[in-house]
Amino acid sequence: MSRRFLSFTLLSLVGMTAVTIMLIAVFRDINQTTLEGHFHEHNVLLARILRNDLMDERLPRTFLSGADGNEDSRLISLFETNLKQYLKDLHVAKIKIFDLGGITIYSSTPGEAGRDASRNPGVFGALNGLSSGSMVYRDKINSFDGMIEKRNLYQQYIPIHGLMDDRIEGVFEIYSDVTPFLRAVTETERKFLVGLLVVLGTFLLAQIWLYHRTDSALVKEQAQTAQYLRQLEDHRTDLESRVEARTEELESSHYFLQSVIDGIANPLFVIKKDLEISLMNKAAKGLINVNTPKEKMTYCYQISHRRDTPCSGIEHPCSFQEVMRSQSTATVQHKHYDADDNPIIVDVISTPLYDRKGELQGIIEVQHDVSELVHAKQNLAQSEARLQAILDHIPDAIFTLDTSGRVESANMAALGMFNYPQGEIIGKSFESLFSEEREVLLRSTNQGESEYCAQKQGDKLFPVDLWVGDLQFGQEKRLVAVVRDISENKKAAQELERTRQQYYHQEKMAAIGQLAAGILHEVGNPIAAIAGAADDMRSASGWKGQQSGEPIDFPKVVSRNLQMIEEHTERLSKITRDIADFASPRIRNRELTDINGLIRSTTRLLSYDHRYRKMEIKQTFDNQLPAVEAVPDQITQVLVNLIINGLDACNTDDQQPRVEVITRVVKNGIEIEIKDNGIGMDEQTLEHALEPFFTTKEPGKGTGLGLSLCNSIVSEHQGKLHIESHPGTGSSAIVFLPVNEVFSENNV
Repeated sequence: MSRRFLSFTLLSLVGMTAVTIMLIAVFRDINQTTLEGHFHEHNVLLARILRNDLMDERLPRTFLSGADGNEDSRLISLFETNLKQYLKDLHVAKIKIFDLGGITIYSSTPGEAGRDASRNPGVFGALNGLSSGSMVYRDKINSFDGMIEKRNLYQQYIPIHGLMDDRIEGVFEIYSDVTPFLRAVTETERKFLVGLLVVLGTFLLAQIWLYHRTDSALVKEQAQTAQYLRQLEDHRTDLESRVEARTEELESSHYFLQSVIDGIANPLFVIKKDLEISLMNKAAKGLINVNTPKEKMTYCYQISHRRDTPCSGIEHPCSFQEVMRSQSTATVQHKHYDADDNPIIVDVISTPLYDRKGELQGIIEVQHDVSELVHAKQNLAQSEARLQAILDHIPDAIFTLDTSGRVESANMAALGMFNYPQGEIIGKSFESLFSEEREVLLRSTNQGESEYCAQKQGDKLFPVDLWVGDLQFGQEKRLVAVVRDISENKKAAQELERTRQQYYHQEKMAAIGQLAAGILHEVGNPIAAIAGAADDMRSASGWKGQQSGEPIDFPKVVSRNLQMIEEHTERLSKITRDIADFASPRIRNRELTDINGLIRSTTRLLSYDHRYRKMEIKQTFDNQLPAVEAVPDQITQVLVNLIINGLDACNTDDQQPRVEVITRVVKNGIEIEIKDNGIGMDEQTLEHALEPFFTTKEPGKGTGLGLSLCNSIVSEHQGKLHIESHPGTGSSAIVFLPVNEVFSENNV
């Protein structure tokens, strides 16, 4: 039996003993806590029952004063009888009652009444509202009253509270006999201990038996191991002799192999899996400085890269990692160093090296110095990059094309102009970048420019100037094309023409205004004369004859005609005033303008035109509309154009023509909506409605400048013109004008 087994057995016995003692202690503590808790609740409940019986009308006074009369003795006897009835089936050994002074006023044991227990800590605590108790074991001193009990008891002091309030009126001392309970607990502990010892003993024996078997097997295995070691020693001796003979053969083979690889002109290395160099030829040794210590010539990265850690692959790919990844020959380009520590560029060809089992053991690495070739390529690349940078900074699009018209190269301006990435435009047909006359493009190689319509990716068209010329590369012929976007030039020309037409229109309106003012002045004189004559005739109708003194009685027809003359002259005067207000030039400074009033005068002016007399112009005004800062003459021009457009759109016999002018207050401004029930516009027409010179009217009936001019005027007022329309449902022109904006004269 081994010492290891004896130690394990002793330690197991000590552990089992400690666990047994701990479990017994815990078990006893749980039993005692449970027993004390049970009797505590039992005694509190008993005390409440006794308190209710004590609260008889005279019983408390009887206890306090003593039983002197027959009646008092009868009450006490009745209480004791009831008490015995209560305690008949209970394990209560004794009951005492103390008054507020700590004097025993009743005891179920004769002879104890009248004793002073005020120094008893249990009585003192109960008089202060605290219930306390403890176990009192047989032949042990009671810690509360200092007496030796003859049996096992649970002693508890409980305050007596009044029925009507929580005031303390006395103290109960209740002794409960716990002997049978302790006997039952002791029996349970004995059974628990026996069961625990049986379980732990069984477990210990099983553990010792298993350990004994394991220890016996271990002893056998140690004996076998010693035998194996002796056999290995014999084999080692034999192997050493065989290795010595084999080493001589390998040295001979190594010398032959070294002679072969030394005949290779390029540096050659044989590298193991751990990057250690196992073999190198004479050319490879020529890369090592003669002063390099031997420990700096162990690994490939020490010789090739002059570093002490393997290559990370960040600066350049490791050839060994490439071979391991692809399991085949790999070629990479590295920057190495020669014997004088000068950097050289080499192409490294690495071939995997396998053993007889086909497992990779390393690589064979052959290096070719390509420094001059790399420098030549770098110079060429720099020249190409310089040329490309020059081309990329030219704002015009420049293409080189092959003889079939496909794109071979394009500068950055070309990519941005036609919205193509570099990979998509190379190889694309150059003619497909244009929308018309594609067959003429490649024939226009006369070193001249032509205007075409180009097409961005996404089918957006734009005008360009195209120049195509021949490009000769030795015996090869190429084409070079230069494309210039003239969209901005076109827009500038259109804007110039629109501005010219706008000012032409304004000058024409000013001339018409002056002409109208002169004509109205001439018309105003006859109107004033007719009005004066009618007034004189009206005055004469009330005169009396100079001779007879009687009033002159005009015929009714004359009075009716005079009234008609007055009405029409007043109407003519009103018309001339409205025309004069519209036609006369005004100061172009902004002023607070009543938009509702401006709309009323405008619609009243349009009502004079016979073309629109049968059409309804409805006005829906917001009476809370604030005044806005605007040029009244310009806003009037906007209103006239928009209302006339609406009236023209309603010129149909299908329904009653109607144009409604609505004003309303919106956030940060006001809106004027001119809504008609005309033919409406489709999406294509609506898209171009605000463009200059665009019109759907017949030739001679519209210039296409009306809505464009309205949009310009509204924009100058920092407002917005928006048109909503659908075919067959009419159109709505909505003008937004800001409120409470202050503008200088230069903004108008």
